[in-house]
Amino acid sequence: MADVTNTGLARSFSSAGIDYDVLGPVTTLRVLGSSLTSNGLSTTAPLSGPATILTLPPNLPGDILAHLKSRRDALLESRDDVWNENFLRSTVIAGTADEIGRLDLQTLSANLPWQASWIVAQSSACLPSGPYFLHGLVAHRVARLYEDPLDAFMFGVQSIDSHQSAFRECSPGRISVPSRLYYANPSLDRPLCGKRVAVKDIYHIKGTTTSASSRAFRSFYGSRDATAPMVQRLIDAGAVVVGKTRTAQFASGERTRDWVDYSCPFNPRGDGYLEPDGSSTGSAAAIAGYSWLDFSIGSDTLGSMVCPAASQGIFGIRPTHGLADLRDVVPVSERLDTAGFFSRSVSEAVTFSCSWYGQTEKMPEMPFRLLSVTEEFQKFHQDQRDIMEAFIQNLEDWTKAKVEQFDIKMAWSEASPAGSKASINDYLATTLARVQLWGSYHNSLPFRQAYKKQHGHEPYANPLVRFKWELGEKLGEEDFIAACAEQDIYRQFLREDVLTDTSTIIIYPGGSPDAAYRDAYFPKSLKPVIDRWSSRLDHHFINERPAWPKFQKE
Repeated sequence: MADVTNTGLARSFSSAGIDYDVLGPVTTLRVLGSSLTSNGLSTTAPLSGPATILTLPPNLPGDILAHLKSRRDALLESRDDVWNENFLRSTVIAGTADEIGRLDLQTLSANLPWQASWIVAQSSACLPSGPYFLHGLVAHRVARLYEDPLDAFMFGVQSIDSHQSAFRECSPGRISVPSRLYYANPSLDRPLCGKRVAVKDIYHIKGTTTSASSRAFRSFYGSRDATAPMVQRLIDAGAVVVGKTRTAQFASGERTRDWVDYSCPFNPRGDGYLEPDGSSTGSAAAIAGYSWLDFSIGSDTLGSMVCPAASQGIFGIRPTHGLADLRDVVPVSERLDTAGFFSRSVSEAVTFSCSWYGQTEKMPEMPFRLLSVTEEFQKFHQDQRDIMEAFIQNLEDWTKAKVEQFDIKMAWSEASPAGSKASINDYLATTLARVQLWGSYHNSLPFRQAYKKQHGHEPYANPLVRFKWELGEKLGEEDFIAACAEQDIYRQFLREDVLTDTSTIIIYPGGSPDAAYRDAYFPKSLKPVIDRWSSRLDHHFINERPAWPKFQKE
């Protein structure tokens, strides 16, 4: 039997050791015949509790009893993670008045295919066969409650209606996941039908809060009254939004020890204490650690999709700028931000990408051109390079092309973009830093000013975020304009001198060659990069450069 308790917002119950939430009502049943048990006709009142509804389709040909047995067998074979055999203990045969009228109750009672209490009822809606909860004559959908041991989620969400027009937040630590049996198979119009998706907590979802990992930001703005277009695209394609995932504060790259307002998610790889890396950490950890989730979306400004994918062993897509509509998304830099997603499957990633980004173009015609940035691969250890080289060999086999060794420094020197005599490293030494820091500071100003006006003081921000705001404040507009011009010149160089056609693929290793742990700030191989990045910004500030937060120094 199921244990049923009242949680206030919704009724919850446990079945076979699994916890469930009861979602909104989907139909009211009309009992046409007496209730049945495996022992024959009875006058038992309509059932209350978990049940399986088996729906008779209109104009069903052939033997109805055989159809019921086949539907039962289909449920057993579905391996749905929400439905289980305990739901069969109470079974509703539902259909139109005509279909129900074809039933011979005596024959049905004598030939029940499994032990159960039965109800024969007319339904006003053609419900998918699957798990439900009966409250009187009202049928509700159910959702399984999953734990979140990786702290990947800010909170789970439940749709307030079947159209996902708005949502409500679930209790922290439990993610409410509806049965896949409720959804039709994916189609051309709805290619993501029934696919479960988690959303980085910088995208607004109507009826829920957006924190961007800031307690002050979350409480100041409260529940949002609109859903971000990129989330709505997923809903329109049939995806099921199940929750919002944790992010580095204001989507600004932080290491685990930088997190203050909220705790950083755990990377499920290795010993469980590796650095999850990048601001889209929650979305990556959820896909890496939870098989019940199909996709998650994040964002990338300077590596927040690429780095978590590399660190957590999953596929991450960071598309080019312009493909994503980033309205109702907390911004870092309009010139750098883009929407990305994580997946465990390459083939499913293709489907998701085409649907989400609206891509309709076919793969470029062969022959492909493969360029490998050899110098970057030399930074990795031999066992790592062996794995990379095996991947490159597979890519060569698939494209029927041979890899060309590519030196981007030499290509830059030969092209001499915009007449520049500087090396590519010197030319772009602080370009992206200035673009990002300018955007980070100026995009945060409206919130900070409004918060200070209401509360009389600035909102709390994590130390590294405050540090970046201080750097951004000291950048002059001329620095930002110059950095944008440098970015444009580099983009033009890539398009005209490197990516000369659509079939060119640059192979570049991601991630760090050294393991980084969540209780250490930077791996040794990264510290010189950080020091160089910091020192090269010195000449851009009128005043002295702010010091690194003390806890970051060794």
